[in-house]
Amino acid sequence: MSDLHGHREAFLKAASEAKRLKVELILVCGDITNFGHVKQAASLLEQLTRLNLPLLYVPGNCDLSSFLEEKIENAQNLHASCVKIKDIAFVGVGCAPSSYLRTPLEFPENWLMDSLNRGFGMCSSETKLIVLSHTPPFDTKVDLAYMNQHIGSRSVRRFVEENKPLAVFCGHVHEAQGIDYVGETLVVNPGPAKRGKYALAEIGDTVEVTFGTF
Repeated sequence: MSDLHGHREAFLKAASEAKRLKVELILVCGDITNFGHVKQAASLLEQLTRLNLPLLYVPGNCDLSSFLEEKIENAQNLHASCVKIKDIAFVGVGCAPSSYLRTPLEFPENWLMDSLNRGFGMCSSETKLIVLSHTPPFDTKVDLAYMNQHIGSRSVRRFVEENKPLAVFCGHVHEAQGIDYVGETLVVNPGPAKRGKYALAEIGDTVEVTFGTF
């Protein structure tokens, strides 16, 4: 899921839905808060971390800089990092490319690429790869904003083209829920969880996705 923007009720409903579905892993693609610090995020995510499941997250552009420095108990910040779960390596990049919006966590594309490469360098090349990103790859169905402009990350797209992960899970563009492909890589934008939207993924040799609401 992505883009909860501090809606506490969404966290409660998400936890209930995760328990009902008996999921094995929770991915949160950023904008956990609405311009809040990491301590607020920890309080909100407690609804999910108490399920005692692996929880991986990246910060979004509407989270504050403390997300890059501080940790959340029982959750793993995947930004510029890699976590291996079973036979899958998860690499993450949070934040968003620099824009006219000037939200708290926006950075140049080369910074985002460096973050992805640092995380990828921690992974074994023998494992399947999945990317957790706040921003979708550029020029896809899932980065098309309401003004009919593609606002995704060129760095995320280049990383996908070069490394060919199984899937990218992302968010950021609220109005672009759906799936697309970059080559053979599945790209999933679950839509804003603050409106009850999420995606359920079955991960094997391929990734099968269904969308739901809570």
